[in-house]
Amino acid sequence: LSWHPSGTPADISAVPTSCCLRLPMKLTLILASRLFAVVALQVWLKPSAEMQYLYGNHVVKSGLGRITENTPAYTGVVVYSMSDIPLGFGLSAKSTNECRSMEPNGIVVLHQADVGEYLRAEDEL
Repeated sequence: LSWHPSGTPADISAVPTSCCLRLPMKLTLILASRLFAVVALQVWLKPSAEMQYLYGNHVVKSGLGRITENTPAYTGVVVYSMSDIPLGFGLSAKSTNECRSMEPNGIVVLHQADVGEYLRAEDEL
């Protein structure tokens, strides 16, 4: 797969569908693993909040285990379990300082993508 100078992927419609039906999902997972290695801002979820996040829900303060210091609002973050397993990525809805004073049901991270998407979209692949 090559990339155009405009930043958009090249047309892969020439690849026969019988070759690999899961090609787009594999590319997504490869790109996600590179993103996890580059992003410095991280959020860790409590075990009770992991499944909610993996079902596509946003992260609320009551499910937040830790957050990187000085995380600004509306910045990309990688979401980890407390055992440092990457679960997905999203946008911080609040800064670190705002998280300290908010209500337990306030949204801390806006869900963008997670490792559970493959299972939810398996029929569409």
